Amino acid sequence: MKTVSQHPSSCVWSPLLSIGIISSLVSLLIGPLAFSQSNNQTSERPNEGSLFGGADSKAPSPLPAETLTGKHRDSEELGSARPERDAFASGEVKDNPLQIGGTFYQRMNMSFQQGVTTGDTPLSMPLQFDAFLDSRPSDRIRGFIDERLLFDSTRDQYGKTTNGTSAGSSQFSSGGAAPQGAFGPPATPVPNNPQMVLDQAWIKFDIDRTVFVTAGKQHVKWGSSRYWNPTDFLNTQKLDPLLPYDLRLGSSMLKLELPLEAHQTNVYAITTFDNPQPASTLGQMGEALRVEKVIGHAEVGLDAIYRGGVAPTYGADVSTPLGPFDVYADVAYLTAPPNSIYQIPNGLVSGADLSNQYTTTGLQGGQFQTSCGINYSFAWKENRQATIGTEYFYNQNGYTNSSAYPILIFLGQYQPFYTGRQYAAVYLTAEGPDAEKHTSYTFSTIGNLSDSTFVSRVDFSWRLLTYLTFEAYVDGHYGAQGGEFNFALATPTLTYHGSTIPSANIPASVVDLGMSLRLGF
Repeated sequence: MKTVSQHPSSCVWSPLLSIGIISSLVSLLIGPLAFSQSNNQTSERPNEGSLFGGADSKAPSPLPAETLTGKHRDSEELGSARPERDAFASGEVKDNPLQIGGTFYQRMNMSFQQGVTTGDTPLSMPLQFDAFLDSRPSDRIRGFIDERLLFDSTRDQYGKTTNGTSAGSSQFSSGGAAPQGAFGPPATPVPNNPQMVLDQAWIKFDIDRTVFVTAGKQHVKWGSSRYWNPTDFLNTQKLDPLLPYDLRLGSSMLKLELPLEAHQTNVYAITTFDNPQPASTLGQMGEALRVEKVIGHAEVGLDAIYRGGVAPTYGADVSTPLGPFDVYADVAYLTAPPNSIYQIPNGLVSGADLSNQYTTTGLQGGQFQTSCGINYSFAWKENRQATIGTEYFYNQNGYTNSSAYPILIFLGQYQPFYTGRQYAAVYLTAEGPDAEKHTSYTFSTIGNLSDSTFVSRVDFSWRLLTYLTFEAYVDGHYGAQGGEFNFALATPTLTYHGSTIPSANIPASVVDLGMSLRLGF
């Protein structure tokens, strides 16, 4: 590997910061704080949105921002702030202290590629089955665990295709962008199909009905944008905005929430245990702090995260109505570049060692990522709503063309929807015309403005029965071939540190077609 210039950056993190933040919150408990009462009751069972880390919805729809509206979320989940008797402690019988449920989510995806016959068209059928236990022995404590089974009947026990080209796993991907894992160094295969993963496992309780604590593997999403979330610091995996639900796994953390309802403010202090990697030492742990406040009609969030071995990152987000429109923006400031810039100056030479065919360039100084959007909701017919909107994303550390994509994919540095310098999206969501309001539609186009590629997509959702939803989509890829949304890959046989890398050939996808069934119980 040739190095043009590299300026590694990392921060020296001290566990004293963790002690300081936690101690500061604990000290707040000593003072007399008064909060207004909340009369919201807990729901009977977790909705499907909570299982997938997002809001419950009947169809693909804009991902909602976490709103305050003068209330705090954790206290609402635990129950009313009004003191009530503990049914277990009093000896009374408590209805449904333990609930069992889950979600069955079966998808089928087909990708029609250039120059590929119908019989050789790639097919995937990712299955995700979630089973959860939800325990609420009293109004002040709740325990939740969600285990997920992953299986794809179109892959072998190692998750590989048995014919044609492999575009990587589709368990957490919509397939709308260039695939991860399609081209990489030699690795010993490990059986992973099927596999069991832990999505969530947490306990929630309050301290004197003042500070609300959630400890364990959980979902926390920051930011107000629909497609790009630069301030979503607490998730190690980026959201695929073309998926109708957030299928990412939860992160392990200790979250403390201090609601100041009189000031319409929430304060969060979070200790992370697996971001960006599992913390095996105290120095690898991280700390995050967030303040949310309602100012007039606007909702504003300020956050910061400090992680062992990673430079501090700061963020802000705002969402507000502006006349008939809703506008929002997220800004992230990375005090040091998250990675170097890779280039392949002379193309890939057959038989040559790949490590000598690319260069890295280190960046200096802080880097900005920002997203902003505007949408407008209207009645497209009587008692039927629709929303039209647009969003823009700027990634200072992103690439201005697609020439480096092969080496990024090979080294595991490629991140769909966050690799280019500039992106934009337009969308329209609408309730269907059926009398029962069981159908909905989403029309969207996402473009990587830096490599001039685009994907246009139509999503349809139909709630067939009370607990059963049918979904379907079709999309088309166009623009400069080889770019993110019109991806194609053709590499010669290479070597890498003495190991042979077989040639790779992934034709460009023209049209993708998918269907799914989702059963919540």
